Amino acid sequence: MRDVSDPQTLWDKFDAAMNPIAVQLERQMRMQRAQRRGFSGMIGKFEKQRIQFRNELMVMERDLRRSLKGPLAKHVDSADVRLLRLLRRRLHMMQRITDTMQLISKGKARPLYPPLRKVNDVERVQAFAMDTAMAFLHRLINPNPQSDAAKEIGCYSDIPLSSSAFIAHAHAAFRVALAQKRPEPLRFVDVGCGGGMKVLLAAEIFEQADGFDFDARYVDTAQKAMQQMNVPRCKIFEANALTFEGYDQYDVIYFYQPMSDTDQLEALEKRIAETARPGTILIAPYLRFVQSAQALNCGRIEEAVYVTGTPQKEADFLRAQAEKIGPQILRPAQIIRTHGVDWLRGLVLACAVNGHLVEKTI
Repeated sequence: MRDVSDPQTLWDKFDAAMNPIAVQLERQMRMQRAQRRGFSGMIGKFEKQRIQFRNELMVMERDLRRSLKGPLAKHVDSADVRLLRLLRRRLHMMQRITDTMQLISKGKARPLYPPLRKVNDVERVQAFAMDTAMAFLHRLINPNPQSDAAKEIGCYSDIPLSSSAFIAHAHAAFRVALAQKRPEPLRFVDVGCGGGMKVLLAAEIFEQADGFDFDARYVDTAQKAMQQMNVPRCKIFEANALTFEGYDQYDVIYFYQPMSDTDQLEALEKRIAETARPGTILIAPYLRFVQSAQALNCGRIEEAVYVTGTPQKEADFLRAQAEKIGPQILRPAQIIRTHGVDWLRGLVLACAVNGHLVEKTI
């Protein structure tokens, strides 16, 4: 007869067997896809252990119902019943993790950018309405005219890229960063951030989102806006993009043609490409950079996304890997419930860095 009074022993036995498998799975998911070995087989081992645990848990629940002479729901004050309910929640989480890991293993390719919508497409019309509203909000946050000092060195004023276009570029860059398996947290910077709207949007994708501008009034306005909105992960500061020495501190660098003077813009592009770390992701949504990128040894991933110090052949390979990253984003402030099990949490986070969220993370 099974000892129904000790569900903790059941969990301890299962935990000891599952922990090393989970550690290997997490390590595999944090590798680049081409480096993984035996990933599908390890998922099978995980699932085999999960099924064994499920079967033993069902027997223990049945025996406890008999011992208590009724449904477990009527005995919520029992420590064994409470623990069994917790084990059941852990079991359900394991099932969702298995399903998610199988999606990761299959590696279905998804385009980095959605197909261009037709003029009469409903979602395109909706996006246009949202972009129009966001443009008004942009001006509300930063109504300041450009300073004379910024004009003199050839800076553009605070001209916004549409929010939907920016999110598309930032999301593509995010998936490229996940494919690279860059160390966390991912850090983003907006060169010439103006009132900081794009920094705010980027903070929904990247754990750290910074921005800087030469125009002191723009910087002051953006800093106040971030304080009012209580966004501690966004840092706005004053700097000259042509002399800034911190490009190598970022994983993703966004610049939307911040200089009106062609020579100054060329100098800026060169400085970013040469001082950022090799493999840094650039978002440069303007036509000139398409022509500049090759000379600067920046491989083009797609549309406005490039990678520094990367030949085009390597960029093409990276794009293919990024397309196999899922589309989902674990928001930096998101809470993850894994019922007190460290290796479950590790697997959930490892799934997230492959672009897949385990169901019911909140």
